[in-house]
Amino acid sequence: MGQYWIVTSPDQRQQISTLAWGKLGEIFPNGNAGRFLEHLLMVPPGKQCLNEYSKQFDFRLSPNDGNKEEIAKLIKPVLERLFDNYFGVWASQKIVCVGDYAEGQPRALEHIQQPLYDPYELPEIDPLPLQVDLMRKGLDTQSQRTLEDICSQLQANYFPVDQQYVLLNFTTKDYVLDRSYLEIDLPYTDKSSIRGLGDVVLSQICWTQDPSTSLECSPDLEGAWAGHGFGIVTLSIFDEMTGGREGWKDVTNERWEELGEIISAEDH
Repeated sequence: MGQYWIVTSPDQRQQISTLAWGKLGEIFPNGNAGRFLEHLLMVPPGKQCLNEYSKQFDFRLSPNDGNKEEIAKLIKPVLERLFDNYFGVWASQKIVCVGDYAEGQPRALEHIQQPLYDPYELPEIDPLPLQVDLMRKGLDTQSQRTLEDICSQLQANYFPVDQQYVLLNFTTKDYVLDRSYLEIDLPYTDKSSIRGLGDVVLSQICWTQDPSTSLECSPDLEGAWAGHGFGIVTLSIFDEMTGGREGWKDVTNERWEELGEIISAEDH
């Protein structure tokens, strides 16, 4: 049957939604788990709390609750709170992509007593689109459009497109710059989605002792970064908080090349 995998934060006793479960041969090509993981590691500028996660909000608005401006006043604070309790909630937390045939733990997770692969006991974090869809239920057409407009505006405000982003490994003090800094061409075809920093993390945090992955080119199955803590911030914030990256090592090309080998093998 092959080996199945989950992405989990063992200290938090959380996992990425079962929507991202599967074999590595399914997880890597479609890119969903990588994009989801990227969201959980991206720290919005000015966010005060990195490690909180609250329950989903039970939000309902009747069709006759007011005009667009009044509706927006009701919706925006709820969406803001949802964003604050979604983006960056795994920043600095130790994470691992573990297979169900795995034995033992990575060195960074040796303190964990429970099984790392425990998909039916670990609470799930659902992807943001699913959480927004839950809010959309019960809204009339005008309110749904307002919800979508505010959601798009908030995401643009949280993560401006004119900023460059960097992945930080807090455990090793390695960093990976985003795609705009690549000195290599990353494979991209109709069979694969555009890759992000979440995919880079995923390619480095796998943990198992069994070689069955359903991939033509497998990542390191006792990943060099398995159990490490990460964050994704803007390059300007990174430079400011490190005093010009002092004490940090640039592993940008190495990590993107390793991911590129995995993806290109699946596309041939």
